[in-house]
Amino acid sequence: MDNIIKHSKLNSENLKVNIVVDQIDDFIEVKVINNLSSNVNIKDITKKLDWIKENWNNNENIERSSIEGGSGFDKIKRILLYEALSKTDKFEFTINPNEVSISLFLPFNQFKNEQSINN
Repeated sequence: MDNIIKHSKLNSENLKVNIVVDQIDDFIEVKVINNLSSNVNIKDITKKLDWIKENWNNNENIERSSIEGGSGFDKIKRILLYEALSKTDKFEFTINPNEVSISLFLPFNQFKNEQSINN
């Protein structure tokens, strides 16, 4: 959440963050949406997020997650890979001058209770 404040270039009083969780097919989508300051360079953030999306499945430099500065998504990947055991190859984002939305997807297997199985 600190990175949201930092990269939005807004103070915490003006920042609006929404976290939406939804089931889409065999995935749980966790979407984080936040507003942006007019001082944010949309081209720079789009370029960075395009690079992250393109390299989402490249785990060669996952050890970067142990350093501070520029490693936020590496930390998320490490958590999804090794702690939650739920990293997928899906990573999506949208960005416009007013807000950015980043979606992470976790595999989901729906368990049926015993009663519904027998009916």
